[in-house]
Parts: sequence; C-alpha cells; structure tokens
Amino acid sequence: MATSVREKQTVALKRMLNFNSPPLKKTAAEPVWKVLIYDRFGQDIISPLLSVKELRDMGITLHLLLHSDRDPIPDVPAVYFLMPTEENIDRICQDLRNQLYESYYLNFISAISRSKLEDIASAALAANAVTQVTKVFDQYLNFISLEDDMFILCHQNKELISYHAINRADIQDTDMEAIMDTVVDSLFCFFVTLGAVPIIRCPRGNAAEMVAVKLDKKLRENLRDARNSLFTGDGMTGGQFSFQRPLFVLADRNMDMATPLHHTWTYQALIHDVLDFHLNRVVLEEGGGMEASPAGARPKKKARKTYDLTAADSFWQKHKGSPFPEVAESVQEELDAYRAQEDEVKRLKSIMGLEGEDEGAISMLSDNTAKLTSAVSSLPELLEKKRLIDLHTNVATAVLDHIKSRKLDVYFEYEEKLMSKLTLDKSLLDIISDPDAGTPEDKIRLFLIFYITAQQAPSESDLEQYKKALVDAGCDLSSLNYIKQWKAFTKMATAPANYGNSGVRPMGLFSRVMNTGSQFVMEGVKNLVLKQHNLPVTRILDNLMEMKSHPETDDYRYFDPKMLRGSESSIPRNKNPFQEAIVFVVGGGNYIEYQNLVDYSKSKPGRKVLYGCSELFNASQFMKQLAQLGQKIINLNVNLNQDEVLVLCPPDCVQVRPSVFGSVVYAAISSICGAAVHRGILDASGGPVRLQKQEGRLSYISSYANGIHSQALHQWTASFQLSKTVDAPLELTSSAKATAQPAAIQPEKKVMKSSVKQGGNKDCQMDIAMVIDSSSNIGQRRFNLQKNFVAKLAAMLRIGPTGPHLGLIQTSDSPRTEFLLTNFTKPKELLFAIKELDYLGGDTNTGKAIMHAAEEFFTPGNGARRGHPRVVMVLIDGWPSDDVERAAMLARESGINVFMVSVSKPASEELSMVQDKDFLKK
Repeated sequence: MATSVREKQTVALKRMLNFNSPPLKKTAAEPVWKVLIYDRFGQDIISPLLSVKELRDMGITLHLLLHSDRDPIPDVPAVYFLMPTEENIDRICQDLRNQLYESYYLNFISAISRSKLEDIASAALAANAVTQVTKVFDQYLNFISLEDDMFILCHQNKELISYHAINRADIQDTDMEAIMDTVVDSLFCFFVTLGAVPIIRCPRGNAAEMVAVKLDKKLRENLRDARNSLFTGDGMTGGQFSFQRPLFVLADRNMDMATPLHHTWTYQALIHDVLDFHLNRVVLEEGGGMEASPAGARPKKKARKTYDLTAADSFWQKHKGSPFPEVAESVQEELDAYRAQEDEVKRLKSIMGLEGEDEGAISMLSDNTAKLTSAVSSLPELLEKKRLIDLHTNVATAVLDHIKSRKLDVYFEYEEKLMSKLTLDKSLLDIISDPDAGTPEDKIRLFLIFYITAQQAPSESDLEQYKKALVDAGCDLSSLNYIKQWKAFTKMATAPANYGNSGVRPMGLFSRVMNTGSQFVMEGVKNLVLKQHNLPVTRILDNLMEMKSHPETDDYRYFDPKMLRGSESSIPRNKNPFQEAIVFVVGGGNYIEYQNLVDYSKSKPGRKVLYGCSELFNASQFMKQLAQLGQKIINLNVNLNQDEVLVLCPPDCVQVRPSVFGSVVYAAISSICGAAVHRGILDASGGPVRLQKQEGRLSYISSYANGIHSQALHQWTASFQLSKTVDAPLELTSSAKATAQPAAIQPEKKVMKSSVKQGGNKDCQMDIAMVIDSSSNIGQRRFNLQKNFVAKLAAMLRIGPTGPHLGLIQTSDSPRTEFLLTNFTKPKELLFAIKELDYLGGDTNTGKAIMHAAEEFFTPGNGARRGHPRVVMVLIDGWPSDDVERAAMLARESGINVFMVSVSKPASEELSMVQDKDFLKK
C-alpha cells in the first residue's frame, strides 16, 4: 500500500501503463508489449519515478516523444501520457489519421476540456479509427515527485510560473490569472493523487492568498458534485494521510528572500547549488579541461557523465541531508570497508590455493571454503556497493573542488552569522575586495543577504562604498536594484525575518580517517557543524501545526473546502494540533528549506511534513531572475536629470490602478500620473503636470483622495511634488509611465484595507440583495457587464457599516448566495469578492432567486437590519425560465421592493440562439 505521495504517483503511473488496470503481481507470464508516447511534461513526471528497466518490466518496448518522428507499428498498442494542449491534440489526431498503432490509450496529465475531446472524436471518425481509441483518461498527475516528502509543479516551461513572472512590474491581471490557474491546476492534481481534502492556511495580500482562494473554490466545486467527486471511493481508503485531514500551508517567496541566496553546507543542497542537478540527476564534466588534440584538429569536448540519485541508493538516502564533511568521511569509510571485504576474498583464495588454475583444491572442503562460498555469493551486492561508492566519490570530489576554489565554507559561515545577527571575524568590505575569495556571484549573494537581514539599511554613503567594491569585483548590481525596492515594500523594512538561533560550530581538524590516506584532500576547508534552527517557513509551519498564537501567523486566512461557504475568517475551527502538513511556496523553493523541514519533522515524532514549490531553483537561477527584475526598474532619480521637469499624462492613464506612495510629497517610485490625480491637479482626461524633485524621506503617509488610495511607505531615496502648469510645451520630457510599479506592490486580489471613510452613506441606509443572471442565456460577456455594474453601484452608494449593506445571489438552475449583507462592508472588499464570481450557466430561474431572497436571504441571522428598507434588484437577460411576476408579487407582499433591470441588448450572435426574440418588448 502506498505510504507517500511519491509512491501513490508511482502506483498511478504503473496502473496507467497497464492499460488503467491494477498491475498484476509478478508472474511467469510475459506482459503485454506496448509503446509509451509522452510529451516533455510526461517525461519529467515519469523519469524520477520509473527506470528504463522498470518500464521494460511493465512491457514498454519503446518510449518516444510525441513530437518526434515515429514510424508506424500497426500491431502494437500505444499508451499516451501528455498534457491536453492544442499542439498535442493536433498531433494525436495526426497519429489517428496515419494509423500508427493498433490501439490508443489516451492519458492526459491534467483534465482535458470537452471541446478538445470533441476534436479527438472528430479526427477518429474521419480516420475510421473510433474503435481503436480504446480508453481516454484524466490522470490528475500534473506534478513531479522528487522525494517521498517533496514535489514541484513543473520543470518544463517553469519560467511561466517563476518568481520573475509573478513579480514583474508590468504584469497584467490576465497574465496573473493565467499563472494562478496553472498553479492551482497542479495543486488540485496533487490533492487528487494524495486522496485528501486539506485545511488551507495562507497569509494575506500576496500571490499565496490568490492561490488559496482559487484552490478552495476548485476543491469546493468538485466536492459539491457528489456523483463526479474525485475525493470519494478507493482513493480515500489508503495511505498515510487517510486518518486525519492534512494542513496545507501556502507561503509566498517574498516572506524570505535570504534563504534562496544562502550558501549551504549539506550534501544535497550543495550538489544543487554548485553542480548541474535536476530531477534527481546530476551531470558531471570529466577531466580538467580539453583533451590534447593533434595540430589543426578540432579540440575534443569534455566528457559528460550522468548519475541518478534515487531512493534505491541507501548511501544517498542516509546522507543527503548531512553536512559535507560528514559525507566525505562516510564515503571514505564505505570505501575502506569495501576494500577490506575485497581483500578478504583475495586472502581466502590465496589460502586455498585458488589463485592458480588448480581446480582440485575446490573439493577440499573446510571452514575456509565455506567462508569463500559466502564471500563469492555476496559479489553482486559488493559490485553494487562499489558502483555507489564510485558515484559518490566522483560527486563529492566535484563538490569539494568548488568548496576549495570558491571558499564556500567561509561564505557559509559568514552568512550564518549575518542571519543570526552575530559579529563577523572580517569586515564585509574586506571579503568583497578579496580577489581570492569566491566568484562575483558569491560576493553579491553575500552582500544581498547582509542587506536583506540588516535591521537598518546602510546609509547612502556606506551603500556607495559597498557598490563600488562590488563593481570592482565584477558583480552585476541589477539584483541589488530589485532587492532595494523589494525591501522598501515589505514588512522586513521594519521587522526583518527572524532566522532563529542559527550559526555554525567549527570542529577543528577532521578525524583521522580524513587526514590519513583519504580520497578527499580537505586541507584548508573548515569542518563546520550545523546548529539546529528553524527557517521562517519552518517557524510558520510550527505555529500553524501546533495551533500557537503568534503575531506572524495570527492573521493567516483559513479555508475549509468541506464547510459551507461563510464569511471570511482567520479563526481556525479545528483546535487540535495537526499531525500531517504540506508546505507549498509560491514563487519557488530550494533544498535548504526542504532539509530544514525534514529536520523539523524528525524532531517531532509522529509528525509528517511534505514540501512543495512552484519551481525548484538554486541560488544562481534565482539571482538571474532578480537581475531581470532589477533591470526593468526605472528609477525617477536616474530618468530625470533636472530638478524641475514637465510630464505629459495621457487620457485614461490611471485605469490600471497606479501605485502611489505618500500625500502631497510622493516617493519617487510612485506613478506620476496617479499622484497627479490623487493631488487633484489632473483628472482621468490626463494633461501636463510640473514635477519638482526633492530629497528622500524617512516615511510617507497614506491617504485617499480623488479615487486614488495612496499607500504608506517606510522610506525612499528620493521624492517629488507636483503642481499645475499653465503653458505646457508640445514636446514634454517624460511619458506617463516615467516610473515603474514595483512588483512587490502590484495590484493584488485581496481584501483591501482601505482608509476610505468607514461609516458609509448614512442618507441611504437600506439592505440590498443584488440578483444577477448567471444562466447559459446571458453569456460570459454580459455576465461581466453585470459584475461591473454591481461594483460601480456599490461604490456610488458608498456601502458601509452605518450605510447601505449589499449581498449577492446568482441565478441559475437554483439560486446561489455568494455573500450576505454583512460579509463585505467596504467598497474595495466588495470589488474583490465580485471579481472572484464564477459564471455558472444553466437555466434562468429568476423567480426561484427572488423567492429565495424573500424567504431566506433577508433574515436577522444573515445580517438583515430591523426597520431598514429591503430592496431586491434583479438583473435579467430577458428570457426567464420560470414565473418571475408571481415571485415578485410575493416579495412585495413581504415588504420588499423589487426592481427589474435588463442587462443589455443582446448581441446578434446571442439573439440567434433564443426562440422568443420579442420578450423584451412584452
């Protein structure tokens, strides 16, 4: 029985390869021979789990990429395993037309849409191959298991959901929606495979919250459909997570930016940091350089050797989380033990005289012959042990070369001290300026950790000194530009992340085995032993698993997909500590956090923790993403060379919610046009504005004016003020987007904490139920029109605790209450809720919705106030399926005012699908 998500995914793959039937136990009968066709996504999922030998044992004679050139094999069945993309569907249709295989078993990594299924059906009909398409399955395996307790979402196209993609300054809402949908689809597949519905916790106001909201909705919708739910049946009966629902903690990469940059000291994390290591495979270049070649000949390339570090490797499983010096000692001990065993075999053969060709001695049975027989029978095991020793000797030697050439032990020790707020033995400037200490990338990583973890950012003069030293050392400062901006917009500006009582302990000389006859010359390398400490992600998990009250996690949102929809809450309903948890980092993770969580779970007997992330990057890959973000930052004080300039703002320049920081005096990172509208100098029609540069300030205050909510800011290096201009020249110096919006403060899909007047419009105290049409007749376009109308109406009415209250019901086959009167009492909170509404489809049972509002919606328990007017505003498409007039009459008799509003004139293509075209005239 599968006991981990990796084993469950492996079982699912083996079942798929056996034509979606449980694989038979080992028998003498031959398996059914077949070919496996996969895309790159399928290849990445299978390769860490099943070896070529295991595939052969399952009857796979060939495994080929979908888009490679494939010859017909007409008498063999084909198992397909791929993503349901347009390109893949087209290629499947082409295979059907070309009659490549005897039969087709189509398995999609993620759920395929109905329209794409119809494309396959059409192609099968056209090719007269309907009977050959034997099975079509949604496998829900869209994630990659690297360890029993670790998974990632993807390896192919990981840049589409990378930290850079999520945090880039110019990201559009549609792009962010697509990224979040991709992440949620994979997480949904993970929980389907796991066979558990989690309790979800997440912080507020970042990408993690957006993922949590969407995942909760997706799980809730699947559970609501009892007939087709993926969380019932056999999948829920087995495995380690079946006895208690797991806790699912979503974290955002921005909560801890130092750990991904940290030089590490454990074996697995070091391999990932300094070698080419992905999907459990490490690639080494053999030899010290180009081999000698005859004159005039092309130089030979370095030989490359690959090694798989798998669960079957006992040494790897035991030592992957150990400090490197311990690993080096263990490799040497294993090598010495192997040599001793090998020498014993040779000694026994020598005693028995078997070194020559005298076979007669074999018949002379003795104690020695029994020992020799035992030794010889263990030869296969001995050879496998030798193979693993050679593997880890080569890998560890390659790691050691990097440690010694780059002084990684020194960097690790210094960074641990910085993160622990301890004093350095040597000044940071001296380390950066030392030409023999590490690469430029090592130096910028060290400085970024110093900058991130510092209680107070260095002064401008000190920062200039550091920057000069970094530039002289050959460092690219693009990543620093981004980190400066990131730090200004995070809580770390006032409260840096606490990395616990970390640190390292030097142990002096290595043990004798490392100093005499060792394969590893460790001279000059410090023997550092790690002190146990919790990283931020582990500390957050501990608070949530143990149900501790802590300022860091008290405000985390709480979602239970099995509970009926209610008001948003951060108060957990389950008061008992959790035994199982999954931690998932949106924006990318690393082996350092993974190992820290493994150590944490070992220290808590009975606790099981899984670690997942949207992508797995090492420090070098993360640095490249930070550099890309830093290169896109346009700082006002480098764009504007004069103290006073004119800027022209185009019409509708504030439609994309500009980022503004401060009031009257604005931080230089603010949108100029947004600040001009906030100040009252311009309106939405745009125009010229005069800008005066000023010195930076220690703080900028928040305020609300002219439809713009400016934000508070801890400090910034430069400021500006704006004023009207009388005669603006035709050629102005800057565009409307003279300053970039930082990624950390991009428009977020969260419940905004606005400083708008909280009371609401006291002249309009009423309770309003908005009934919007979500039927198939309305269509997505006019459904969105309704959402926009409700949002604008809420803003115009100025809803609030002492003003109007507004709830919303969707009309479909049956009415669905989306939120009650008291769920949202601020316009911006309501905007977020409205934006998240899903289009339902179904019949236009508007009468049912009005009756639901009259009988169930306006109750004291749902927030209806005594003595306040009650209004039902019904948005209707013109083609109701039930008796609206009777329902409205009954509602009015209950003291409820009912208003009917036609959504809009239908488009011609929408009108053509409706039978009663004259309904609106009636």
